[in-house]
Parts: sequence; structure tokens; C-alpha cells
Amino acid sequence: MFRLSSVMILICSVCLSSVTLASDKDVVILPKPGTPVANPNPALPPPSLNETSPASREDKNFIFTGQLAGFGPSRTLAIAGTAGYFLNRDMIVFFELGMGSKMFDVDDIFSDIHVRSRFGGLHFKHFVGNSFYYRLGVDYRTITYAEANTFLSNESHSFKSSSWGVTAAIGNQWQWKNFTMGCDWLGVTVPFSHDYSLEKVSNASERPDLESDKKNYTTETQINFLRFYMGASF
Repeated sequence: MFRLSSVMILICSVCLSSVTLASDKDVVILPKPGTPVANPNPALPPPSLNETSPASREDKNFIFTGQLAGFGPSRTLAIAGTAGYFLNRDMIVFFELGMGSKMFDVDDIFSDIHVRSRFGGLHFKHFVGNSFYYRLGVDYRTITYAEANTFLSNESHSFKSSSWGVTAAIGNQWQWKNFTMGCDWLGVTVPFSHDYSLEKVSNASERPDLESDKKNYTTETQINFLRFYMGASF
């Protein structure tokens, strides 16, 4: 119950922030590229690339992107691909599939650790400004984890887990004709269901470490950040 209530509070906060941004009177929406528009003041600089994004999204139906770098929705560095459909200029529904591996940390000095993640989900993205958006969705994640002590060959543990989680994030996505580029700056994935299999421990002393790693990679809320992607829209 605590995790679900936390998700609802986060989603409400993101939506309220988004509405505030959308009400900014300085937002400029331009017509589709190629439409003649009189410039009331030629001395003014041309509109920024950011301001062309809504007009460039106007006639799009499908979007395909590839995530080149980023962290989440599992506790791993990840790459991913998406395929989506524009409900209208400012709303997209999309599927996402990806995989990841563990980033280096101090534990790798003392242990040989292997982590592989797989994930897939259905998401909704809503633009509330020229390029700013929030996204909400549900992800299914799997983790394969194995760790062996570098100095003590008789100490090791491993497991495989699967889980469902609710994901919320904010970011910016820019559109230039058919080219798309964007980034999820920050988000969270809150697990609400999980299961374990293939648990192994070399001895009883490894059990606490196993339980700790299961919690870290499966049941804890995961922070997502800097999920950079590029793609095309048609």
C-alpha cells in the first residue's frame, strides 16, 4: 500500500507541474513547416528549434526510437527500442523493449558480479509544452544475478527474479520534420509484484547477501535518469 500511494502522489505531482508549465503564456505554437506566415517584426530572431516541435508533430502517426544510453527501469545501464502511435499531436502510446547490464561500482573490486536485465512495457506520453512531457506506464522486468567472491572461491550466490512496476518520468522530446530526439531526465519505477527463481547460495553465511541483492534489484524503487534516445516519426 505504501508503494502504491507513493506512486499516486508522484503522478499527481508530475501532472500538476506539467499543467503549470503548459499554462506558460510565452509558449509559441507554430504552424506546420512550409506554411507561409507573415513576420510582424522581421528584426526579431527566428523561432528556436524547440518552438517548431509541436508543428512538426502535427501530421505524424507513428514514432520509432532507440535508447542509446540511460539508467532504468531496472537497476542497470540500458538500451531500448520503442514503437508508438500518435493519438494526437500531444499524446503518444508506445511499447518499449530493452536490456541492460550492471554498471561498475566498488563491489566489483572484491567480487565477480554479473547482472543482466530485460524489460518491456506499455506507456503513455503527454506533451504539456513545446517539447516537455511526462510519461506513465507499466513495465515487466527480469533480472539474472550472479556473484562470487574474488578471494574466497567457496562464497557465491545467485538468483533470477521477475517483477511488475509502475513507471513515471519527465523529459523533453524535440521534433524536426521526421527526426526525433529526446531524453527522459528523471523518473521512478515502483515494483508492485515480484517472484524469484533459481536461488543458490554456497553456504549459510551468503544468505544475508543474497537477500540484500534480491531487494536492491527487484523490490526497491528504482531511479531512472538520462535515458537518451533518437528516432523517426511519420
